Amino acid sequence: MEVTKLYVGGFGGICAVLVGHPFDLIKVRLQTAEKGVYSGALDVAKKSLARDGFRGLYRGVSAPLIGVTPMFAVSFWVRPHEENYAYL
Repeated sequence: MEVTKLYVGGFGGICAVLVGHPFDLIKVRLQTAEKGVYSGALDVAKKSLARDGFRGLYRGVSAPLIGVTPMFAVSFWVRPHEENYAYL
């Protein structure tokens, strides 16, 4: 039962990264580009898809996966035990 929470938390972390990474990549490209290169977030997405394809939206995803997955896994695993020690 306890190990299941570890796996579920890890899976949740993977899902969070896979959903959020393209948005973060677009935000970073918009923030770091020279003024006038992009007209907005949708322009970044269109140009990124045209240049790199769908896989380009996931460039650099391995580092967040390595960091976030164990963090979520441990959080889900420890959370039920926190309530026992909240009032010490």
